[in-house]
Amino acid sequence: MTALQRLAALLVALVVAFAPVAAPAQDLSGDWVFNVEGRNVMVLRLAADEAGGLEGTLARPERFSMTLSGGALGVVGATPPVVERRVETVAMASDGVHIAVFDPAAPEADTRREYRLQAVGEDHAELRVPGAEDAPAIPLMRPRPALAVAPDLDPTRTYVDRPDVASDEELAEMFEADQAGRTGGAAIDWSVLAADDRARRERVRELMAEGRVNSADDYWRAAFIVQHGDTPEDYLLAHALAVASAGMGKGEATWIAAATLDRYLQAIGQSQVYGTQYQTAPGQPVSQGDYHRDLIPDSVRLASGVPTLDQQAEHGKQFEQPAAE
Repeated sequence: MTALQRLAALLVALVVAFAPVAAPAQDLSGDWVFNVEGRNVMVLRLAADEAGGLEGTLARPERFSMTLSGGALGVVGATPPVVERRVETVAMASDGVHIAVFDPAAPEADTRREYRLQAVGEDHAELRVPGAEDAPAIPLMRPRPALAVAPDLDPTRTYVDRPDVASDEELAEMFEADQAGRTGGAAIDWSVLAADDRARRERVRELMAEGRVNSADDYWRAAFIVQHGDTPEDYLLAHALAVASAGMGKGEATWIAAATLDRYLQAIGQSQVYGTQYQTAPGQPVSQGDYHRDLIPDSVRLASGVPTLDQQAEHGKQFEQPAAE
């Protein structure tokens, strides 16, 4: 290589080394929150530093974990107290601002984390771990209006921010038909109802396979339809559907979750535990069958929408006469 070629190569290297890195197109300074179910889990406050980067603080619960629930990013195990971490810019790049989040009292401790902060809209941004592009991003938004970590985060709960999902109209109609078929009292033709129940259960499975059972109401309605089956698998599926509905926030689903578990347990020769099931046999008093009354406390029954043991005993007095032959 000639002296002239070496000089040209050096100039190119200098140009590359000192070329300015494109700054993010959007100003990322200001306040950002990671909000799930109306609660702020993280509060990020940023301002421009002297070098043109960003600095600030990140407040969050001392411990929490991220989880995926139904395809949505959730938070579980959020445990107080709220801690505040220092935020400083590591690098400015065209794909966002690379920041370090650390305890100012121990900046090089194992708790130090690095993220890429990137705008994804006028009032939205996301945090990603560099090199882990397949991992879900932490969505951020501009606060409206609260700017504090929620004080009532429950470490035993999983918080998930799901988009609104429309309920399936056909499933809603099937649920109404399922309930209406049981309002005729002595006039009910059980052979006809059993055939209708079977057809509805089959259709629910088809709707699930088609991806049409998605909302909390969908799962709740499907649970009621499927639990009118005649096999342990029917009852177990109904229980799983009820649990999904409750997990998506439908409080009414706790009762059908309890009832389907009881029904499943008795179907496999085990004792029910909530006390939701009553059995009839010609010439015999109505009973609850095998029942493990001491496994769970009444507080769990009440939380599940099930009467207490005393309430069940009082209710059972009306069944003291033998069932009709």
